[in-house]
Amino acid sequence: MDVKEIENERLKRKYEIVLPFQKISELEREKLEEVRSTAHIRGFRPGKVPMSLIKKRFGDAVRSNVLDEHSKSVLEEFMKSKDEKPVAGLNVVLADREDENSDYVLTVDYECKPDIPDIDLSSLEIEKLEADIDDDFIDQAVREEMLQRPDFESATEGYAIQKGDSVSLNFRAAPADDRDSQAEEKSLLVVVDSRASADKSLFDAMRFDQVHPGFRRAVFDLFGMSDHLIGMKIGDTAEFELDVPKADVFGELSGKRAIFNIEIEAVDMRVDDSSEEEFARRLEYDSVAAFRLQLMTKLTRYYGRLSKELMTADLFQELSKLLEFDAPETLIDWEIDFQKRELGDEPPIDRESRADEAKSPEVSSDASGAEADSGTETAESENENEVRTLAGRRVKHFMFMEDLARKHQISLASEDLLDFVNKWTESETERSSMLERCQNDADFRQRVLNMVITDKTTNFVLELVNAETKKISPDDMIRIYTGKADKGLLGGLGDELDFG
Repeated sequence: MDVKEIENERLKRKYEIVLPFQKISELEREKLEEVRSTAHIRGFRPGKVPMSLIKKRFGDAVRSNVLDEHSKSVLEEFMKSKDEKPVAGLNVVLADREDENSDYVLTVDYECKPDIPDIDLSSLEIEKLEADIDDDFIDQAVREEMLQRPDFESATEGYAIQKGDSVSLNFRAAPADDRDSQAEEKSLLVVVDSRASADKSLFDAMRFDQVHPGFRRAVFDLFGMSDHLIGMKIGDTAEFELDVPKADVFGELSGKRAIFNIEIEAVDMRVDDSSEEEFARRLEYDSVAAFRLQLMTKLTRYYGRLSKELMTADLFQELSKLLEFDAPETLIDWEIDFQKRELGDEPPIDRESRADEAKSPEVSSDASGAEADSGTETAESENENEVRTLAGRRVKHFMFMEDLARKHQISLASEDLLDFVNKWTESETERSSMLERCQNDADFRQRVLNMVITDKTTNFVLELVNAETKKISPDDMIRIYTGKADKGLLGGLGDELDFG
């Protein structure tokens, strides 16, 4: 076999393999004879068709078939001679020939899988943070739950809207600089409540795995019009301007100042329960104790999930110091492409880098256009490098976990996918949506399965590492979790995948 090495740098390989013209011609003649023996052409008996006619009719197809079969045979033999495996298949190109009698040349390039190092997992030391959910915190959580889930009753004619009320309205909206382009009338439900929870950890925890996930105040007042509605009554109309947040859900109004024309259609007054007993009874708990137990279970699950992600982030941070092998560029590209498909044009960025950016001085306002452009290009280049570095770390972690799963025979059971989805989704709606997407999108399903096996392997690893338990307050847990760089490397479904 005549092989010429073109590139051999890190994981990249490129070769030229010569397929002799004489060998291809012999195989081509043999195949044409086979065709001739069975070909049915009017005017000729089988096996008696002139070879010139056979070549004219079938020559191109036969040559293509011969080249394909012989190339596969040669490539298989060639790869057997190499002590390496391609990470994503072979890229094979048949080069153009100088003339009809020239040899055929295949250009073959690929990236080979790196050697994954063995690591003594028991030598890794990480911290296991555990939220201290005491009685005082449960009391706080009860108050927050009651605030977030009030009762409502229909308002009477002439009632003036107050904070906390649920308002059904019809509206038309248009960009402020083009008020004549107002679209068709739409309906909107707004819960008039500009109150933000004083306790960030509780506010997020209460929303996690809601019994009634439809009630999310932040979701209802999409445009931020609450304050404009206070004091209005059923049947009232108003016009006001708002700065619309930048998001796809707002269509052409996204990120613009818009004019809203509204009419109040109905109002439900907020009615707060007078006691914890009344609240528990309204939500059909058997008792206050049952309500508090359910709340405790939900909080334990929520903070347990954060603890697991923090442990995983620390684990990967420690592993990053030890995974000294090259990540295949092909897999890095795939990872970045996947993130862009799932998250839009902005893949997840390492929080440490974001913190550094926040500290860096801004470009002065009197900078020239050329300087500004140069600064933008530099920032974009740095951002691309940062994204690529993060993607490279992810790929190495996934490859290490995959290798670990193979060595320790960690495999997927039939119930693992469902268990994983149940654990990483917050409501039945998200759960059903994700399972449906797994059924209909093969790429998405494979990605999730990769996360499932990675999560299962991560659990295996966390049992082996030296983890010291440390109890902290729920607030500290949230603070650490929010500022943790690279959290969710095991898959981070909450950040990386769209269930909707």
